[in-house]
Amino acid sequence: MSSDVDELRQRMARIRDDLQRDAARLADNAHTLTDWRYYVGRHPWICLGASAALGYLLVPTKRRVPSPDPQALAELARQHRLVLEPEGTKAQVRGTASAIKDFLRQAVLRSALAYAGRKIGDAFAPKERAAEEEPLFDGKRHPR
Repeated sequence: MSSDVDELRQRMARIRDDLQRDAARLADNAHTLTDWRYYVGRHPWICLGASAALGYLLVPTKRRVPSPDPQALAELARQHRLVLEPEGTKAQVRGTASAIKDFLRQAVLRSALAYAGRKIGDAFAPKERAAEEEPLFDGKRHPR
């Protein structure tokens, strides 16, 4: 009878050990399966394709604006009593001279601002140098 009890205890101890090892292995496998680095390391091309497909699906497509033909626009304008003016009557077209004028105006403005900045910097520079060489309590001037 005591041998049956001892045998049962040994068998239960082995089962507990097996359960602990299986639980540890299961936890390791679960950690591995939830780690994205595992999949990228084992299947890099599949992950690349999946990420490209996901990116393609998530990025919105460019909206297509319908462009009706001129006859359809004229018919709509007549139905709603709209007055259409041809292009160029009120809108002015920017020419080369206007673009050159804008460029020169900006260049002059930038150079004037740079000149003013230099003059302001020069005006404050002597004061900063004098403040750096303040006399200390021994009466001599020491650079900071």
